[in-house]
Amino acid sequence: MVAAGGGVVLEGGIPVYRVSLGEGRLKVPEGAEVLLLAKGSHVELAGVVLKGRALGANLEGDGLLGLDLALSGGNLEAGLFLRDGEHRLEVRAGNAELRFLPGSDLEVEAQVRLGGLEVAGPWRQVAAHGGRRWSLGEGKAKLGARVAMGNLELEA
Repeated sequence: MVAAGGGVVLEGGIPVYRVSLGEGRLKVPEGAEVLLLAKGSHVELAGVVLKGRALGANLEGDGLLGLDLALSGGNLEAGLFLRDGEHRLEVRAGNAELRFLPGSDLEVEAQVRLGGLEVAGPWRQVAAHGGRRWSLGEGKAKLGARVAMGNLELEA
């Protein structure tokens, strides 16, 4: 495990990566679960299951294998490969651009209160109560994406 621009500690066998006011890069084995606590920073991650919170941060993810993130006052640009499990994204103020990589198999329930929602690619719209849902493949993985103020882009 190699970290730049932040500190890493293991808690319960899970790397907890804290980054404040700067740039950060974390290199861990592919598929590892990472708990991110970022504040006022720019962080790049690849090939991990990303969990955590970010405040005033810009996050870039490449080939993320899972997502459970709360973002306030920042942006997320990520390529995701989701095939199973429950995933979550909450954006209080900011933008999220999510690109789902070939082979992803998921259903997305998206809610945007103040802002825009763009969906591009071979998605099938699915009837939903209280939000909008799109399915890619059989819809094995589930992603709940909620944006209070900002934009959400889903691309496959």
